[in-house]
Amino acid sequence: MKNQINITIVKMMDRGMMVIPQKLRNELGLKKGDYITAVIRNDEIVLKPHIFLKQTSNTTKEPLNIQKSLISKEEGLKILSKKTKKPLWTKEDDIFLKQGRDLIEERLKQYDNT
Repeated sequence: MKNQINITIVKMMDRGMMVIPQKLRNELGLKKGDYITAVIRNDEIVLKPHIFLKQTSNTTKEPLNIQKSLISKEEGLKILSKKTKKPLWTKEDDIFLKQGRDLIEERLKQYDNT
């Protein structure tokens, strides 16, 4: 696959979401839950599979050491809202997020079935 160019046009959706076509995901071995590194290089956005520091081609991914937040999302948003004097996340945002996730899942199923 090295030195090959595969050009695909992808439409940007709300809030910057887009679907990487199944053919490209398969070529790079990307699966649901994988991380992708996004880099701005000159006037381009380059997306590449994220390689964790402890990962080599012969090992599996090491689990991330993620600490649980000391406060809930709601508590954090309340604190930030007090400082900005306006709500940062609303019920409409929750609905919009769910619709976006549902749309992505639907499109992924369509790509997977092609």
